[in-house]
Amino acid sequence: MARDLIVRNGIATLVHDEPDLKVKSLVVHSDGLYARSDDGLAVLGQITPALKKDLDGCDLCFVVLMQGHRVMKTTKARLQKER
Repeated sequence: MARDLIVRNGIATLVHDEPDLKVKSLVVHSDGLYARSDDGLAVLGQITPALKKDLDGCDLCFVVLMQGHRVMKTTKARLQKER
């Protein structure tokens, strides 16, 4: 299980290798980052103040499903910023 969050030029990209993780939106909360799906919330991890600041400047979010070195699927997801 690998999860990476890349934030660059106002775009957040979650890259993962979990086919069962069906992300509809990323939720940025004061205590961490969550993935929201039809099944509820999954904790992705804690975020640093610097990463939170970078995410505050994002308007777009993409989710990339990888299998080894191959991109299997790319989807757009909502980026929710909760306080």
